[in-house]
Amino acid sequence: MKMTVIIAFLILCISSPDCYSQAYSSKVLFSGTNTVVLVTTKMEAQGKLTTGEMVKSGCDHGACYFQVIYNGRKATEILGESFNGLKIYEFDFGSDGDRELIVIVDQTKFNKRGNLEGPTTFLYVYRYSKGLIQKIFEKEIMYYKTIIKRNYIEYYMPSGLDTIWHYYSGAFYEMVPIEIKK
Repeated sequence: MKMTVIIAFLILCISSPDCYSQAYSSKVLFSGTNTVVLVTTKMEAQGKLTTGEMVKSGCDHGACYFQVIYNGRKATEILGESFNGLKIYEFDFGSDGDRELIVIVDQTKFNKRGNLEGPTTFLYVYRYSKGLIQKIFEKEIMYYKTIIKRNYIEYYMPSGLDTIWHYYSGAFYEMVPIEIKK
């Protein structure tokens, strides 16, 4: 009887991907107020900025993108060949009243031979104003914890805090610790 139950369980596991894998989700946290614009696992979706402009995602000719539509004009940014999850937020870095777009792209990564390497996450920050988009930050954060704060992006590795990027005058600067000699 015990052997029959084990065999039945193994057959169910082999036929169901949920038995041997977990859904991947990035570990990006916010410290402060953010506004959700678009969260999707579908290639084509749409959301809305707080200023009223439409935000759309899609894939065309082997490239996935998001675009902001302002007065009928489309500003498009390429995100890669595909994605498993897309999250777009508005966040006010520096408390200057300007809201930057934070784009988090979860995707399955393949090596040069086409073999599966596993899930990864890319983090982008864009400056946006009246139909114009400018990328000001890009980092592959893999599956490690990342905290977005008012003036900083903190990137953690398993050993602890690894890198801090400081937002100052509309740009990000990597903070490098310097050992002070006594």
